[in-house]
Amino acid sequence: MTPSIRGWLDHAEPSVHAYLTGHPVAAAAAAAGFDARDQLSMVNVAIQVETARRHPVVAAAAATGEVHIAGLFFDIATATVWHVGSDTVTAHHDELIPDAAPV
Repeated sequence: MTPSIRGWLDHAEPSVHAYLTGHPVAAAAAAAGFDARDQLSMVNVAIQVETARRHPVVAAAAATGEVHIAGLFFDIATATVWHVGSDTVTAHHDELIPDAAPV
């Protein structure tokens, strides 16, 4: 493995560690029926949201309401958008598209 690839993969360490040590999003995703890959993916979303919220510029904008940070996971197999919270996953269907008609 090249050093540049290894460096890129190192960015995954916080998410892998959180997943392996029982992040609550992994448990919520498992309870919703997701496999290990999707559980890890959802944990990664939660970790990235936490990371963004800690950035000084983003934190300041969020504190004033200028920015809202949301973690989303798209399940391709079911065409469902999932909101990833700090310890939950919630499915969203057509309610994300106010004028959507059932198919």
